[in-house]
Amino acid sequence: MVNVQYSQKETDPNQWLEKAEGLIISAEVLWHTATPLWPSLFDQNTNVKATVKRLDAYLSSCFLLTAYAFENLCRGIIVGRGNSWREVLAQDGGHSLLKQLSEITDLTSEEKRLVDRLKTFLLWAGRYVVPKKLPQFARDVRELRQSFLTSDWDIVTGLFNRLARQLRDSDNRKARPIVSPV
Repeated sequence: MVNVQYSQKETDPNQWLEKAEGLIISAEVLWHTATPLWPSLFDQNTNVKATVKRLDAYLSSCFLLTAYAFENLCRGIIVGRGNSWREVLAQDGGHSLLKQLSEITDLTSEEKRLVDRLKTFLLWAGRYVVPKKLPQFARDVRELRQSFLTSDWDIVTGLFNRLARQLRDSDNRKARPIVSPV
């Protein structure tokens, strides 16, 4: 019985979409909690160190959850096309988010830059102090991959909604319609 449930969940694009939607909803809460703090960084009465700590906590978690949401959308699209997500993702270790998304849809230059930064949070910045290897840390710091831009959430929501539509369209089984997409 458990084997059947596992197989059904793994091959159901809607399951991947629902998980992605839950993750992006949580990420959105963190984004909207963080963004009001930005102007306070320039207020002379603000404890800048404490504010930066809170911003980093909220936004690092936001970007980690966002990266997870995009991974789930990728897997859902792969499954919806009738392929095994395990076989497709085994080729690149599973966390090459930019490569995966680029193979699914055409990304704008802004989306590519954002997804490249999301990968940094997926691999380490959303979870750890440093990555496993110094060269990766040096590159990520040099290229400001741990940065946040005020335009990021607009890019995230546009890309997420486009991929969610694509997932629903790619479902060969004609997935049930989602009542209220994110």
